[in-house]
Amino acid sequence: MWTVYNWLNKVWPWFKRVIPPKYHESARALARHLVSFLSAGSGFECPICKGRFRELWPWGRTNELVQCPGCASQDRERAIYLFMKKRTNIFNDNLKVLHLAPEWSLSLVLKNLPNLDYVSADLAKPFAMEKIDITRIPHPDSSFHAVICCHVLEHIPDDRKAMSEMLRVLRPGGWALITVPVRDADTTYEDPTITSRQGKLKAFGEGSHVRWYGRDFKEHLAASCFLVDVVRFGEVFTEHEARIHALITRDDMYVCSKKTEDQESQQNESTDCTNRKTEDLSTDDTDSHR
Repeated sequence: MWTVYNWLNKVWPWFKRVIPPKYHESARALARHLVSFLSAGSGFECPICKGRFRELWPWGRTNELVQCPGCASQDRERAIYLFMKKRTNIFNDNLKVLHLAPEWSLSLVLKNLPNLDYVSADLAKPFAMEKIDITRIPHPDSSFHAVICCHVLEHIPDDRKAMSEMLRVLRPGGWALITVPVRDADTTYEDPTITSRQGKLKAFGEGSHVRWYGRDFKEHLAASCFLVDVVRFGEVFTEHEARIHALITRDDMYVCSKKTEDQESQQNESTDCTNRKTEDLSTDDTDSHR
């Protein structure tokens, strides 16, 4: 089973040695395009690449069967795409969008939308358009109508500063879509003394994570002055959509917005919130994160 996927994995290390890093994702996409027809069939329809396949390919260290053979999107990426189609104006209105730690397939779709002034950014991904530190975003205040930041903050030691930076670059009334892994607990767990990859894997579920958020994540965002609405993916999609598109449904989308000028005038911003933004933007921190 998955002989095509296994073959790609075997030949890919050789290709990586001869292809410049910035072309790695494009090369993988071309290889998938050439061989994905071998997995063609019915049972799964990808909303991103529109392909129809009889099987999904494994992904990640657990080899979950969630990867589209056509575009390599995973269940969470497809859920984010459809969430945006159903619940946002990103496919219709003229917007300037910042996509942090962009997912490959989703970024291709957004980059090619004629109504968007689209910027993707990451410290490590070579296909990202800009190389930036999320705790020091090199764009002026109120630069973007929307920010997309999915499964990023759990990697960032100073997540409070990253949240403040996302708020800063949003225009009044702008929105941010944020997701993180959330454990079945009321409070977030972090321990800065855990520094080894094995220790982080045991404590936080992944070797590159620095915390495991709890159900208080909404309060973390609100403390950074976001207006926050929590939407469970399972509430957005029908059972048929979840099955045919192989979507993740158990995760939450944190739909955050920045107060409009009218909202600011009607409700005075708390002193604690104002001080936090000032402190975060004035702190001299030269460390770079994802």
